[in-house]
Amino acid sequence: MKCQRDVALLLDLAAEPGVDWARLADIGTFVAALANVGLVSFAVFQLVLLRRQVRLASDQTAATKATVEVARDSAAVARSAVLEAARIRVDEHAPRVIALMEDPAWPPLVDSTRSAMPNAGDLRLLNHRSLAASRDATPATPFVFDGQREWFMWFKMRGVLINEGSGTARVRLDGEAQFVEGSSELLPTSGSTMPPPPAVGTPDRNEYLLRPGQSAVFEWGYGHTLGEWADAFENPSPPNPRGACFLTVTVMDYFEHGVIDHIFIEMAGRPIRPIPGALGQWGVPEDRSQAELGIVVYPLQRTYRSEGWNGLEPPWAEVYKPWSDKNQPS
Repeated sequence: MKCQRDVALLLDLAAEPGVDWARLADIGTFVAALANVGLVSFAVFQLVLLRRQVRLASDQTAATKATVEVARDSAAVARSAVLEAARIRVDEHAPRVIALMEDPAWPPLVDSTRSAMPNAGDLRLLNHRSLAASRDATPATPFVFDGQREWFMWFKMRGVLINEGSGTARVRLDGEAQFVEGSSELLPTSGSTMPPPPAVGTPDRNEYLLRPGQSAVFEWGYGHTLGEWADAFENPSPPNPRGACFLTVTVMDYFEHGVIDHIFIEMAGRPIRPIPGALGQWGVPEDRSQAELGIVVYPLQRTYRSEGWNGLEPPWAEVYKPWSDKNQPS
């Protein structure tokens, strides 16, 4: 309004005779400057309002994001609770098979006719003919490298499986292992001989039935060549799998939404060492404790069928990964 009055005043002055045009020009410049200042002030005011609106919008966005995250966390907690409740219901009716291992038999066995663990079509390691071809390794008979480096040294081990759950289990021993008739000091009835559990299905499935409260004795064989055992002695770091033996026991139930359990067992040691003063000769130590034998049953790993199958790595995979990475073929 003020700018309009100033413009009107200028027009009135211009209409008068003898007007001073220089003075009018100065007044016009001043009025234009005032108009520009007004426009700038209005623009600054609009920017301040816009900035405030942007800040409010940002705060609202942050609040919305926080609300979404809280909702997501609540949904995750709810899903976890539902999943845990479902697992508890399944566990109530599932088998719970545990493995107990005896001390590895000493001395180990040596078979000069083998150079590796048996493949699918080979004679099984625990077959009576394989046992007949193997002899006890003794400190009195050293091994000469390189001539005997490929001879096979293996351990025969025993353990028991006990079903402490409320459901019947189907058990599979993977690798060179089998159920046998026998007894064990690891069981309450150590003096009693237990028969092997009954087989389920066709022999190629290698599955056996273990009812609630029942136990079974099994034997397990595993080994390496003398050269591999020697390599594990000379190159222990990173952990060398050539000085270890591995077994996987798989346990299943009969429910569509039941469980699959995996029991992982590992035995490791240094059964041979170089003979001092004898170049290229290795032998088993006089004292069993020098072989540093140890056996471990890893905690059971349970998979629920209703949750799908994403694969499962044995616990020793991470232990021996540095060695595997280091010895990958180039």
